[in-house]
Amino acid sequence: MLHIFLISAQIIILMIAGILLWQIWRFLKDKSIPEDEPLGETRVKYLTRRLTLIGICATAVAVLQIASAILRFLEII
Repeated sequence: MLHIFLISAQIIILMIAGILLWQIWRFLKDKSIPEDEPLGETRVKYLTRRLTLIGICATAVAVLQIASAILRFLEII
């Protein structure tokens, strides 16, 4: 049961990270932003917030992977 919880938590976190990456990609593909113009403060805050959340998601997945490996090593799962 714990094994299923760890796997499903990892999948959910990876889906959230995928959605955040899709939002960044869609934001950068927006045709209203000229290529030779700097992004500006509000756009940089938007991108920084998304990238910070992706970093948090990556850390959470790493922690869940390590916990899963340790529990498998100890044969608790």
